[in-house]
Amino acid sequence: MRRSTCTPTPVIEPCLERNLVRLVAADSQHTWEGEASPQLALDGRLNLHKGVYNRIVRDFNDGRPLPLVMTTHTDAPPGSGLRLFIDAGGVDDQSLRRVAEPAA
Repeated sequence: MRRSTCTPTPVIEPCLERNLVRLVAADSQHTWEGEASPQLALDGRLNLHKGVYNRIVRDFNDGRPLPLVMTTHTDAPPGSGLRLFIDAGGVDDQSLRRVAEPAA
């Protein structure tokens, strides 16, 4: 079966340098770095990546900070359906917060 080239391919690796989270969107050349914490603030910069990190920490690491490097890449060109969906707010902050923030 042929794999779609428009599917984002994440790579998650431990960060051995220090207590650091590094989020990389390789296709758009955006990077965010910060201290590993139980929850990363959704501030408009790589929010989808931060939401994934928050969910991993919350649901799979007992809320403990997780130093890591998460790199994503997609071959979807700017203006395509996938990128347009994300850039146009298909992944909005409110929806992402419901997934990424702890349940009340």
